[in-house]
Amino acid sequence: MVNEKSKSNRQVKSSNSTRSTNSTSSVQSRTSTSTTTPSTLVDNKSREVKSSRITSASCKTSDEQQKFQQRNRTSVISHRSASINQQSRIRSSISSIISNQSAINTSSSNIPNQQFSNSFISSKINKTVSYKSNKQKSPTHIGNRVRINPLKYKSKLPNKNQPIEASVSDIDTIKNKKDTSLSYSKVFNNEVRAEMEASFTKLAGTEFDPERYLQQDGEKDPLNRKVDPVKVIAFIADYMQHYYNLSVDRDAFSQRRMLMDNHLWDSLVYLIPLICNQMIQLMLNDPLIVTVEPDALVFGDTHGNFNDIYHIYVNLIQNPQYEKYRIIFLGDYVDRGPKPIEILCFLFCLKLDNPQRFILLRGNHEVLKVNSKYGFKSICSHIFEDTYVRFPITGKLVYKSFNRTFGYLPVAAVINGNSGKGLFLCHGGIPDPKLKSDKTRTGTPWTVAELNALTNQYHPSSLEPTRHAPLGQRALNELLWNDPIPERLRRRKTLERHTFYQNKKRGGHCSYFTEKALIQFLEANHLSMLIRGHQYRHCKKKGFHYEYNYRMLTLFSSSNYCGNQRNTTSYAMVNSADCRVIPRVLRTISESLAYKDFNIFKIMVDQKTKDIAEIVY
Repeated sequence: MVNEKSKSNRQVKSSNSTRSTNSTSSVQSRTSTSTTTPSTLVDNKSREVKSSRITSASCKTSDEQQKFQQRNRTSVISHRSASINQQSRIRSSISSIISNQSAINTSSSNIPNQQFSNSFISSKINKTVSYKSNKQKSPTHIGNRVRINPLKYKSKLPNKNQPIEASVSDIDTIKNKKDTSLSYSKVFNNEVRAEMEASFTKLAGTEFDPERYLQQDGEKDPLNRKVDPVKVIAFIADYMQHYYNLSVDRDAFSQRRMLMDNHLWDSLVYLIPLICNQMIQLMLNDPLIVTVEPDALVFGDTHGNFNDIYHIYVNLIQNPQYEKYRIIFLGDYVDRGPKPIEILCFLFCLKLDNPQRFILLRGNHEVLKVNSKYGFKSICSHIFEDTYVRFPITGKLVYKSFNRTFGYLPVAAVINGNSGKGLFLCHGGIPDPKLKSDKTRTGTPWTVAELNALTNQYHPSSLEPTRHAPLGQRALNELLWNDPIPERLRRRKTLERHTFYQNKKRGGHCSYFTEKALIQFLEANHLSMLIRGHQYRHCKKKGFHYEYNYRMLTLFSSSNYCGNQRNTTSYAMVNSADCRVIPRVLRTISESLAYKDFNIFKIMVDQKTKDIAEIVY
């Protein structure tokens, strides 16, 4: 009995040893197959399966061995078919990438001045594929600066639409106080200068060479170079013509348009600081309120809608019928739209090319505290700073350069007419007389001369929206922020006592003005009407809205507002004969509906910090 037990124990030990050797051999074979090619992967795994099955089948009968061999063959065949299917998938994906690359080459060949190299296209294709495979990255930090389709993107954050009317409180001003500095140190300027000099030499002769759009004036300092606005206008106009051509492609988020966006951004990154410097030099001695003569075409808010700018440029600015008309924009070029950078570059170059014809007023979104909250700062950092490492220093300069230029824009304009028939143009409304520093004149309305007297103190100025600012700055702020008093408040008896009321809906730093206050302001300045922007709500159906017995006209010129609104846009034509104002429809809802996907803009805000967490455009 003892001998039989010892024999059985030896057999168990031997079987365990064979199993351990088989397991170790299988582990070694698995590790070896991990470093082999796909062609040898099938052979190694088939050998592994055979060896493990044969050792276990040695103690079985012949019938069982035949059945086991059949199973072994079927398992090897299935494994081979799976590996072949995997290889065919890889080959099909590679062929699809090559076909997409050839299609993009043919489509981009139709775009003049935008000859994409094969390496550039293949790198962009690889980046888009890698982004689609990684679903955890947010669209603001995707690492490759590729726009995604907002219609297909699903954020984990709640998508709460921001209010139609912008509001900034004193809490927001204190919170973002670190962003108030727009001055450049000598160290920062030297770093930018060194990076631009190195980039100019590196990009010389390539498709992104900045020298193609610069004036050859012999200036060696790259920060003092001057841009040729005519060449930049032609380049951006050509971009708009092909970008908004729906006969070629109706998909707003196609790969062709993504490549065009990247090419435009790469070409503009070194030109934006130079364009802004030229704008500052041009407006350095201008007053806060400019005076122009009719005829004129007046446009309201555009809010990053480059498609409407293209429509205005093709149908009105280039129209020989309006060649002698001045073009006046009432502000709000940025925020709540996908292409504020393109709008600013294009309008700034139009202004540099013909300063007398184009008048660009300042809106409440051309203030750093506002555009850092409603999307402009996020777009600039996404394109040039956070996700694109080719321009680490110059990318930081883009956002600051734009906001520095905003400080030199005029806050209002006056269109001269016959006696008592001039027009006052601003983005918001008229200021409260109580903000005068001279207490003896707080009962009389502001005059244009008194407002222009503030030029020496607040030109340039960041115009921070706060109740703690100096009185003169608060008066200029109200030109950008004030609204007519709502109808629900006009029925109150207290309107007989006061003419201005605090506007808490926009943060408490601005006011509502009544019809009586407007009449007093117009009579004091020998004017007949106020033309303004700033409010979308009343302009949704017609694109414009009259109030106060046709003494005030509100315009709005951004279609498909925020990407989810369906609205009509308009502009105003001012004739020189009697300074008569004729509002006209720019685009109806049906005319702009085909371009609704081009203006999609979503902001997801973190409910704890109230900061922008994600932006999709």
